[in-house]
Amino acid sequence: MKNLYNNISIKFVTFLLCLFLVFNISNIHASSYTLNKMTFGKDSLKHIEYLSKTPRISGTKLILNSQKYIKNEFQKYGYNVEEQNFVWPLENNKKISKNIIAFKKGLNNKQIIIGAHYDSTNCNGADDNASGVSVLLELAQKLNKLILPYNIKFIAFDAEEMGLFGSRYFVKNMTSEEKSNTLLYINIDSILSGDNLYIYGDYGSRGWFRDEILDMALKENIEIKTSPGLKNKNENSISILEGECFDYSDHVYFRHEGIPFAYFESTNWDSINKQTGYPNYRNSDLGMVLHSNNDDLDFIINNLKNKPINNLAKCISLLYKTLTYSNKNITIITNTKNTEELKNIKYELYKNNSLIETFSHSNSNKIIISNLNKGTYKIKQINDSNLKFNCNMNEKYFEISDTGNINILYEDINAIPKSKDYDGILIGIYGENFNDPQTSIDELYKKFIKIKNIDSKAIYNKEFSIDEIKKTVQEHEDKTNDTVPTFSNITSDNSKFLSKNITKIITSILLTFLYSNIYSIQKSKSI
Repeated sequence: MKNLYNNISIKFVTFLLCLFLVFNISNIHASSYTLNKMTFGKDSLKHIEYLSKTPRISGTKLILNSQKYIKNEFQKYGYNVEEQNFVWPLENNKKISKNIIAFKKGLNNKQIIIGAHYDSTNCNGADDNASGVSVLLELAQKLNKLILPYNIKFIAFDAEEMGLFGSRYFVKNMTSEEKSNTLLYINIDSILSGDNLYIYGDYGSRGWFRDEILDMALKENIEIKTSPGLKNKNENSISILEGECFDYSDHVYFRHEGIPFAYFESTNWDSINKQTGYPNYRNSDLGMVLHSNNDDLDFIINNLKNKPINNLAKCISLLYKTLTYSNKNITIITNTKNTEELKNIKYELYKNNSLIETFSHSNSNKIIISNLNKGTYKIKQINDSNLKFNCNMNEKYFEISDTGNINILYEDINAIPKSKDYDGILIGIYGENFNDPQTSIDELYKKFIKIKNIDSKAIYNKEFSIDEIKKTVQEHEDKTNDTVPTFSNITSDNSKFLSKNITKIITSILLTFLYSNIYSIQKSKSI
């Protein structure tokens, strides 16, 4: 009877456990975003599960399986895949990394580049940035059979955590023609653990894709935000315009080459540090998950439930819908700060060499020409203003297809940002000193340049060795910290040291006292 009771109890507990597992699994699957019988986010979760099993540290054997997986997935969807090998700058041992590039042919020679880095720090990197790569892969899968008006390059960048080396190498090796033909770069980085999903873009009209994403979100009732901006009078604080972001991911080199960008991430702008433009925390409950052992898929799902998967689904669905949305539109954007001159600018639309219609600006710098038939078109600007414009699609023929729209950006030459020396862009956001394995190598460069008082470009031109950089920074920090700690000048680091060792010190004193008393007692007995 007792055995029968035990068997029934075990079966009942097993039944309850199965119910619990089924309920939780169904909850996770139900959170995928569904639109027109297409589900978003389900496949990307599988990609994260595989990619975040172990850390993916660039230049080590730990990243090899992820490289094979990403390449195989692209090929499985029918894409031609290129592996772009590169070596890290300033490394004596010349560590080799690789960008993985999948290409989708469109009707025209213009292209949109969509990128996400796949390397991590010394944690599993489920959020940073297996999440971005998973979006890249699922989007590539869903777009593979569609005919779009433009080419798409899907790029999984390597060595972002080491100093944006992968995107730096790619942009540096783009030809002038390819740069001219690139309409947009879309960056996806860390979209799981933040309180909110955000979309950023370039300044003003150059942020046209950000604005299209926000419009699509409104139509589809999908929640996404953009940055509120930061306005600071303090010269030591940074200012960011509404809708923009700070330079801390792979969009940086595209931006400084004058290529418009859009950028997805999840974070919390209420916590932005005004000195760095980087958040003090991304999640109000979990803090800064990135670059910690908490950047683990099980930890994130267990603590945030459906929210991370919803972020994946929202990001993929918004990208898919915006890239494929079509009323067979041509959108003409005239980017100038001198809006008064817009009234003196007109556009002529041609189809097969025949003038169809003439358009002009009203109260907006954007003209949308809708419901066109499929075919070959050309736009010509009639400029009676004092402004000079640059447009790589002016008076060039292009195709309008059933899927996707054509965006044409005319830029006032005076409004175009001057190309910066991206070899000298130094970004240090990952740690406090170079002994920290989560510190980017660019943080070392930044300190080295300050100590040596040299121009940022010199660090690449003179090719200082990494050993020399480390030694110089270490000696400088040793001199800076070369003081005997007392209770009057104790630093925060020394406080940490004391707090960690105070228990050992007290324990040693107590043990010494105890052994001394035992010895005294034993000695008195022997006498």
